[in-house]
Amino acid sequence: MDSFKEFSKVTTKGGYLGYELTESSRSLLLSHFKPKYSRTYCEHVTYKFPAQVGDDMPPAVKEAHVVGYQDGKGIEALVVEINGTTKRPDAAIYHITLSLDPALKKPFHSNELLKQHGFNHVQPLTIHLEPKHFR
Repeated sequence: MDSFKEFSKVTTKGGYLGYELTESSRSLLLSHFKPKYSRTYCEHVTYKFPAQVGDDMPPAVKEAHVVGYQDGKGIEALVVEINGTTKRPDAAIYHITLSLDPALKKPFHSNELLKQHGFNHVQPLTIHLEPKHFR
């Protein structure tokens, strides 16, 4: 039991906490949403940035769905509902950066895009995510 508690906590400084998209879910999304920009991401959903030693790992995913899309002229984001909510603990929106033009945007610009412009609802697509400490 103690080893599980240690595994459920962040033990090294840095990086961020999130959910890694399974390869099958990534393939599903890329077949439904053709990336518009030269750099394709479609890899993870951020839960907390930055991660601190002692932080709890993100909660297990009971269900996850892509429920929205937004294009910000240089960056695309997919909005994700995890366990019934699109809101992260920090009040930002759970999302996947789909693609971007690296001359214009960085992945973190997805947060600004969704905060400023919201998103368009799409037919929900079920995806599979695994909690992870990204370093």
